[in-house]
Amino acid sequence: MRRLAIAAIVVGLSACASAPQAELGAKAPDAVRVEGELERFDIANRLEVQIDVRAGAAYTITFPRVSGSFSFAPETPEASAIEIVIDTTSAQASWDVVADVAKAEFLHTAEFPEARFASRALRKRPEGGLMLYGDLALHGKTLGLSVPLTLSITRCNVGVGTEFAIDRRAFGAVSAGSVDAVVSDNVVVRIQGTLPRKGPKCPQGEAPPKPVKPVETPVGTAAGKAPESAAGDAGSAVPAP
Repeated sequence: MRRLAIAAIVVGLSACASAPQAELGAKAPDAVRVEGELERFDIANRLEVQIDVRAGAAYTITFPRVSGSFSFAPETPEASAIEIVIDTTSAQASWDVVADVAKAEFLHTAEFPEARFASRALRKRPEGGLMLYGDLALHGKTLGLSVPLTLSITRCNVGVGTEFAIDRRAFGAVSAGSVDAVVSDNVVVRIQGTLPRKGPKCPQGEAPPKPVKPVETPVGTAAGKAPESAAGDAGSAVPAP
């Protein structure tokens, strides 16, 4: 069964064409000074982290165990900051073997059970939204990068979302076996969630959306056919002012 799964996965792990490439090694600008009060959020069980891969069919690997914090500056969104800790051993997919191979062959979670991201700065983008600068620690290697970030701000919630492609080889996420030679370098990382704000008219915030379920979408002819599943509704985000 494991060999069949690997045979399917070696068709390629590739990013969605629409996902922008993270700029690795990007130099962070100086942090913006906070004006007004900060709203602080515990993001445990609030943010969803996913990786999109292809293996003849398209699969989404989800990491349900996420912790960290988000400090939101309503008056100066560019002064906001986020720190995320991902338990890589919690990887799940609708076809279990996909997650097992990802953990054992590429993420090597027995040796590297966590991945971390810590922001260093935010800047407004001319086309809307924000550019997030920070450090990503993955597979024992830490690299600076910049990726787009979208904030959806309402009276009772702050929505956080980003989607980008990264080169797994830059972080040493490679397989020691022959499977590695036929796996695409890029994978898509997607982080999204809704954080409830506190206030006189929404003391507990609004309920966050249900997590998106892992999906697999047939693409062309697969080496091995996986069970079918439907994608959840990820919702949409509105760029921060």
